Amino acid sequence: MNEFSITPFRGPHLLLFLLTVTAVLFILLLLRGKPEARRSRYLIGVCFFNLALFAGYKLSLSMDATYIRAYYPNGFSIFNELPLHLCNINLFLIPLGVWKRNRSIMSFSFFVAPLGALMALLFPEPLFSGFSLLMPRIFGYYVTHALLVVCGLSLATLGFYRPAPRDIPQILKTFGLLAVGAHLINLLLRLTLCPEANYFFTYGAEIGVLKLFWRIIPVPLLYGLPAPLILAAYMYAVCALSRLTQGEEEVSFS
Repeated sequence: MNEFSITPFRGPHLLLFLLTVTAVLFILLLLRGKPEARRSRYLIGVCFFNLALFAGYKLSLSMDATYIRAYYPNGFSIFNELPLHLCNINLFLIPLGVWKRNRSIMSFSFFVAPLGALMALLFPEPLFSGFSLLMPRIFGYYVTHALLVVCGLSLATLGFYRPAPRDIPQILKTFGLLAVGAHLINLLLRLTLCPEANYFFTYGAEIGVLKLFWRIIPVPLLYGLPAPLILAAYMYAVCALSRLTQGEEEVSFS
C-alpha cells in the first residue's frame, strides 16, 4: 500500500473520476465550434490511443504472475483475454460509429460504453483494488475504462449523437443478442480451448452487483436478466435529462 494505491471511493480513485470528467469538458472546450471533420479525427485518435493502451494492458496481464495464479490455474490463456467483453467491444464501436456516422452504433456506444465502464471503475474485481496505480495491470484497467467513459460521452458533447427514446428498443435488442452470442462463445471455449472463458461475465463474477444478481438467479446467462431493465431505466432517464437540457438551452437563446 502507498500513496498511489487505488481503492474504490478513496483519494486516488476519486481523483481519477475528477480527471475523467475534466477530460470530457476539456475535449468539449477544445473542439467547440471546430469543423466536424476535426472533431471526428480527434475523437477517433483518442479511441485509437485507448486501443493501443488496451493492447499493452492485455500484454502485461500475460506476464502478471499474481493475475495468472488467481484466474488461470492451468496457465494463462489468451482465449479469455480477447476484446469480447462489453467494454472491449465499444473500444472498436465508437471510432467505427464516428467514422461511418452510423447512428445505431453511436447510440449503442453512447448509452452502454460509459455505463459499463463506470460500473467497472466503481466495482472492480478484487485483483484490481488495493494495488498501486503504477502497476501495469492497475494502470491499464483504470485508464482504459476511464478513457472509454470519455469517448462514449464525447459522442454527445461533440455533437455526433443526440439521445432519443426511439433508439432504446434497438439498443436493448443488440445488448441481448451480444450477451447470448458471448455465452455461446463461452460454452464453445470452455469445451475446447479455455475452461475459464467468461465473456460478458455470463458465468458470474466477483463484482458486487453481479454477485447480487447471481444470488437471486443462480443460473449462467439468465442471472443477468435484471441488467436490461436497469439499462432501459438508465437510458430513458438520460433521454429525459437530455430533453430538459435542450429545452433550457432553447429558452436561454430565445
